[in-house]
Amino acid sequence: MVYRPVILRISKHQKISLQLRVRLRFPVLYQHHIIPTQMDSYTIRHEIPSVETYCKLREITGLSKKATAAAAAGLPKSLFAVQITYNNPKPNNDSSDTIDSTDDSSNEEPIAMGRVIGDGALWFTVVDIAVHPAHQGQGLGFRIMKEVEAWLKTNVPKSGQVNLVADGRAKDLYHKFGWRETAPYGAVAMARLY
Repeated sequence: MVYRPVILRISKHQKISLQLRVRLRFPVLYQHHIIPTQMDSYTIRHEIPSVETYCKLREITGLSKKATAAAAAGLPKSLFAVQITYNNPKPNNDSSDTIDSTDDSSNEEPIAMGRVIGDGALWFTVVDIAVHPAHQGQGLGFRIMKEVEAWLKTNVPKSGQVNLVADGRAKDLYHKFGWRETAPYGAVAMARLY
């Protein structure tokens, strides 16, 4: 493994020193980055969340509920997925507010995620950007989007189009990455639920 120290600007007033673990012999999908903060420790994982993690995290963060069968069918078709796990020093016995860990031998709890879906050439959509309410306000949504943006810059061809739908104040986060609302330009996002 190769370790590279990096400074990540989480907010205007806070810098967090990172040590990124990069496994050069594995694809990007299997890279993990450790994010030490003042009291907590987080790990970024380029991997698709489990169906249970996905459904629970959507529910906890107030996103629309998705059927387990639909999540099981759709998640493997992700073009890119990233999640952040919280390395909890003590196991939490209150199961109502936690999400099952990714590894039973550790105390890692998935607390944030993001995905890219699409056809892989013409159309890409950023979806499922979610951070557990107990961990919001620490720059984790920004970090998820930073990972998504890095993947998009590497994998979207010149003619490819990327879109997303911003809920509530999430548009403030997306503005930081250069995303703009399409409504003023005559385009409006539309949806139909089945």
